[in-house]
Amino acid sequence: MSVIDLIHNIYVPNIIVKTEEHPSFGRTISLKETASQAKTKKITIKNVPETCLAIKLDGFIPKNSFLLGRKGELSRCDYILIAEDKHNCFLFYIELKSKKTNNASKQFRSSVCLMEYCEALAVEFHQDHIMCPDIIQRFVVFQRKPCVKRPINYSPHDWKNNTSDRFQRIYLTGSENLISFRELSNGC
Repeated sequence: MSVIDLIHNIYVPNIIVKTEEHPSFGRTISLKETASQAKTKKITIKNVPETCLAIKLDGFIPKNSFLLGRKGELSRCDYILIAEDKHNCFLFYIELKSKKTNNASKQFRSSVCLMEYCEALAVEFHQDHIMCPDIIQRFVVFQRKPCVKRPINYSPHDWKNNTSDRFQRIYLTGSENLISFRELSNGC
């Protein structure tokens, strides 16, 4: 079973974000922030592989009747983007932030645990894997560019040291932004 089919068999349909064909940008996927106070409303990733989808993790409310969540166990990032191209399989943990990134590390760690749980369910009940064995995991915060009076020197993305605690910040300028999949998968 393909990863896409397996995800459709495990997750409820309303949290799965599918790709779309765009005449200028090829296959795209749009990640939207639904909070009314969010300044970053939408990110469109262009030229994504054919085998690609996103799971909107904050599209459901976790029950706290089982876990207390005092240390952030019930938090999660906004999206998980799963993409397979010819050579690699990627799992991007994505958080959209308008302001500070204080809780991003906890959100990423909790989301990793949730994906490991879903992987265990896929193996146990579907005899298949959501994540391929040599999956590349990346942690990304899309953040509004801070308003400063002097120019900011942005360095290229350092994916070598990318972890849930050392996530990559990608600064955005507007409420709706366009980014290339190549920029996210760079270095592989």
